[in-house]
Amino acid sequence: MARRKRRQGVGLHPGVTLLSPTGGRKYYRLRWRDGNGYRYQTTKLETRALAVQEAIKLAGRLRVPEHDTDLTWGDFCARYEEEHFEGAPPKTISAWRTARAWFTNLM
Repeated sequence: MARRKRRQGVGLHPGVTLLSPTGGRKYYRLRWRDGNGYRYQTTKLETRALAVQEAIKLAGRLRVPEHDTDLTWGDFCARYEEEHFEGAPPKTISAWRTARAWFTNLM
């Protein structure tokens, strides 16, 4: 029995790989690893150059900033709301504000 050839991805950023279209797929895919294992996302692009640009954008979004030791609770709350609530439903924002108020009162 012949050995199966392992598919090679293009390494763009540590943790982000561009996978070529194979089998019945016609689009390039992106693969990265997070806390739950491997995640995949289609680029919906057939050209390699555009898929590489999309992979670079994803790598930029995945890049985790260094922890700021001088971050206050108020600064953290403002930054969290800015990063996570873009387009969030009103109920989610309301629940966050309630939890934030309770935690602030406990502190």
